[in-house]
Amino acid sequence: MLISKNAQPMPKIGLVGNYKLKNKDIYFSYGMAHGFFRKNAFYTESAPYLHEKFVYLHINKKVHKFSFGFVHDAMWGGATPKLGRLPSSFKDFLKVMISADGPPELCPDCPDYHQNSLGNHLGIWDFYYEKTKINNQKLKFYYQHFFEDTSGLRFSNKTDGLWGIELVNYIKDTTLLFEYMDTSNAYDNPPYQRDRYYWNYQYRLGWSYQGNIIGNPYVNANRVDDTNLIDLKELTQLFHFGVVGKLNSNIDYTVLGSRRINIHDNIDYKISLTRKINTNLHLRVETMNMKAKKGLSAGLTYIF
Repeated sequence: MLISKNAQPMPKIGLVGNYKLKNKDIYFSYGMAHGFFRKNAFYTESAPYLHEKFVYLHINKKVHKFSFGFVHDAMWGGATPKLGRLPSSFKDFLKVMISADGPPELCPDCPDYHQNSLGNHLGIWDFYYEKTKINNQKLKFYYQHFFEDTSGLRFSNKTDGLWGIELVNYIKDTTLLFEYMDTSNAYDNPPYQRDRYYWNYQYRLGWSYQGNIIGNPYVNANRVDDTNLIDLKELTQLFHFGVVGKLNSNIDYTVLGSRRINIHDNIDYKISLTRKINTNLHLRVETMNMKAKKGLSAGLTYIF
């Protein structure tokens, strides 16, 4: 929901680490990074920065694994045509780290008693559970709760986010994935809970990089208008499935499919076959249907 493979990775510099308790089955992982968006037709003078941090608690037993984490990302600084140069000093960076309020002029419609946080903030609460059985079978559940402000942080957008279940080796050499994504509570209780996910008043290109959404591509792709009023078509309930397995020792396959289930919609899919010609040379053939546009591709991969 927050960072996917839908957009190109951006330049980042950061620090990550682990802290183990005396009970070696329990440990924390943490990290902080600073990244850079790029200039484009909207960020013509100066591109925004990216601030990112996370902390996770992990409990790893022989059979059961559990993780609970918090991830916070923010766009800040840079310049836009309407607002000009936005605050980008070290003092402003410290405000972004703790989501402190920004100057009143950056949000003229906000009430006097509370301004919007400096920058564009978003994040997830991340829950994950895995059980390993005999014969290397794994059962995994996960939920990423998405938020864009303190109301979503406190779960006022209810169950919005990404739910998933993954089954490994329940069918030999096969992984099955089923996901459900819900953003239908983004506009549940205005004005307290009124979000357009990935959109921001200051940064009209929203949560995107190089023209693509950084998070889930089915959520509010590249809206640049001036209003926070939401189109009901933007509220999404989506089902996704994936299968990865082997036809034999030399041929692997992948089947992926997604469909919005709250409206009448086509199934987006990709089917891929990869044949190992020898240890280094692989042949891949793919067919796909994305937004009612079909495609076919083939390629050779040589591993040095």
